[in-house]
Amino acid sequence: MTGMDKHRVVVLAFAVILAATAPRAEVVDDIVAWVNGDIITKSEYEEEAAGLKADAERSLTGEALDRELQQIRSGLLIQIIDRRVLLDRAKRFYDLSKMEEAFFDQFKEQQKKSDAEIEKLLAEDGTTVTELKRRLVQIYAPQEVVRLEIRDRLGVPSAEVRAYYDAHPEEFKIEAQATFREIVLLGEGAFRKRERRDEIEAMRVRLVAGESFEDMAKGVSEAPSNEGGGLVGPIRRSDVHEQLREVIFGIAPGAISEIVESPFGLHLIRVESREDDRSREFSDVEAAIRKRLEDRKWNQATKDFIDKARAEADWCVKPRYRDLMPDDQLGSCRAL
Repeated sequence: MTGMDKHRVVVLAFAVILAATAPRAEVVDDIVAWVNGDIITKSEYEEEAAGLKADAERSLTGEALDRELQQIRSGLLIQIIDRRVLLDRAKRFYDLSKMEEAFFDQFKEQQKKSDAEIEKLLAEDGTTVTELKRRLVQIYAPQEVVRLEIRDRLGVPSAEVRAYYDAHPEEFKIEAQATFREIVLLGEGAFRKRERRDEIEAMRVRLVAGESFEDMAKGVSEAPSNEGGGLVGPIRRSDVHEQLREVIFGIAPGAISEIVESPFGLHLIRVESREDDRSREFSDVEAAIRKRLEDRKWNQATKDFIDKARAEADWCVKPRYRDLMPDDQLGSCRAL
């Protein structure tokens, strides 16, 4: 197969494949659904659901876990049905023997094992290379069918990329930022600030006369920045306290600010450097926009293709299991 790099299959761990291909004792099993004459059993559904539930419980807690478990319950059966629909399409329209070999070669490459090593591991688990290849097709043929049938719909013209850039300027805005030095005398409340105003006014006179802002900040500033000579930043405009923002993004770099009051106390500011709001150049973001639009087209084309394939298939869910189906899919379930 060609072009598999763009939407490359991700090969499962060897242990997962072994578990899936291992022989099972014959059991009487309930049927959950039919797809083009093939059946989906209750044990198949429950085994896959248990694996997804275990994965969710390892990584999520609380409400996030509850939402994920609900999504598994409402979405898993239709996913299994869709895979069967696509696998049946692969059998009808594609050369499965070529798919088998391609998936098997990819599996060997990922596992870094020779044919003999894989045969030995499979034999130890009571299965064969033939069964492994069959399982690989079951897992990956559905997504390969989708890739083969929609790959030509993913092109994004350069004009479309540029149009997106022009229509979404806020997405590519780089917010103004500044680096500044500060001297802070702490004092909450109007009375305390009035008490300390004479102190900071005297400091400002000395600074305007040429005394080192950095040295004074180290000596008298009561902010945590004093150890670095009052240096702060670079910091974005939106991250600066609103009562300091106008000064920091208004005065000329190198100038000593007037005294600024904030809820924390009294401030003197000297801006070291500043960059105003600007936009990322189109050339810098063109590739990212194209990827975003391609992904959007891929997702929509995939959904449309699978919906159409499902609508054309002969499938049905057993009445007692229809509560496992999404509400918007109940109407498409065919009669028994």
